[in-house]
Amino acid sequence: VVERYVPMEPYLEVFTKETTKFRENIDQTKDDALSDQSTRFENLESIENGAKERIQSSVKAQMDEVISESEAKDAQKKEQFDQKCLCLEMRNGESMMPRFVHFPVMVQ
Repeated sequence: VVERYVPMEPYLEVFTKETTKFRENIDQTKDDALSDQSTRFENLESIENGAKERIQSSVKAQMDEVISESEAKDAQKKEQFDQKCLCLEMRNGESMMPRFVHFPVMVQ
């Protein structure tokens, strides 16, 4: 058996260089993944903001429509009530209360 000296320095240099390249590749991959993720989150935020605005505008439009319909129905009911039930009549310049006031009632 003959003992030989094997120089390790060239192997360590290769190992160090390859390790550095590997770490640089990992860093580049990590940066690419993070930038892609950032872009996706920005897209999702824009979609979310657009959806929120559409929902809020449609809710507001429906609320306005319901309120306007309700006000129209209230005005119509008031007009019908005023037409059917006059509380005061003018006769010969005097105001008189009617003896009977008709209120429609539903009987089941």
